[in-house]
Amino acid sequence: MWLGSSRAVGRMPGRPDGLACNKGGLVLNLSPTVAIRSFMPSPRLLLLLAVLALMAAGGAAFGLDHPALARLAWTVAALPVGALVARDTLLGPCGGMFGGESIALVAILAALALGEPFTAALIALMVASGGALESFAQGRARRQLTALVSHVPRTAHRQSGVMVADIAVEAIAAGDLLLVKP
Repeated sequence: MWLGSSRAVGRMPGRPDGLACNKGGLVLNLSPTVAIRSFMPSPRLLLLLAVLALMAAGGAAFGLDHPALARLAWTVAALPVGALVARDTLLGPCGGMFGGESIALVAILAALALGEPFTAALIALMVASGGALESFAQGRARRQLTALVSHVPRTAHRQSGVMVADIAVEAIAAGDLLLVKP
C-alpha cells in the first residue's frame, strides 16, 4: 500500500526505490522488501568499512607498541581487496584485460612483498573507496533513469485544423502537427 501525505493510493509500478510523487506530495512505499533493501549496505561499502576498521585496528596496535599485530591487521586489510581485483581482472567483462585496478593490484602485491603492509592497506583503501563510490553512483544513475523513463509520455495531442485529438504515441505519423502542452 502506498501512503500519500493525506490519502492512500494504489501500488505504483516501476518504482523500485519506493518513492513517487503525486498531486498530494511525496508518496512513500512502506512495503517491507523496499525497507530492507533500502538499509542493506552494498558489498563494496561493506568492504570499504572492513578495510577502514582493519586500518584503524592496525594504527591502534602500532600506537600501543604492537608492530607485529599492526602489520597483520594491515595485511589482512589489503588481501581481500587484492583478491577481488585479481578476480575482476581475470573474470571481468574484458577477461584478461589490464586497466587501472590491475596497477593497484601490482602495487598491493609489491608492497606486501617488500614488507610494507601499511602501504598495501592504503592502496587497498583507495581501491575499496573507489569501488564504493562507483557502486553508489551506479545506483543513483539507475534510480534517476528509472524515474526519467516513468515520465515518458504515452499520449500525444495531434492538431488537425482547429481540432486537437489525443492519440497514442505509437499512432504518430510523419507530417503530423503535434501540440506540446506544459
